[in-house]
Amino acid sequence: MSLTGTLPSELFRLARLEEVDFSYNSIRGTLPTHIGNCQLLEQLEMERNKLSGSIPTELGSLGGLKVLEIFSNSFTGLIANRDWTDHKTAKSIVE
Repeated sequence: MSLTGTLPSELFRLARLEEVDFSYNSIRGTLPTHIGNCQLLEQLEMERNKLSGSIPTELGSLGGLKVLEIFSNSFTGLIANRDWTDHKTAKSIVE
């Protein structure tokens, strides 16, 4: 069974959110800019969906983010404000 539709905007308004994994689904739409509210987010796995649009610059402000897997979508742009080379345990995969 695969999840379809768009991401609920309320999801990334949860300030204490630590992990999101909606990998291998058919989710459409964009990542909301208020993802920057999730300062405790350590893991964001959204690979192999049908997401598109610009990668929110707010994603770069998530200092605790260790796992970022958003490949196999149709995103454009770069992850701003983040030097991944300083995060030896971080895994960033964007295709």
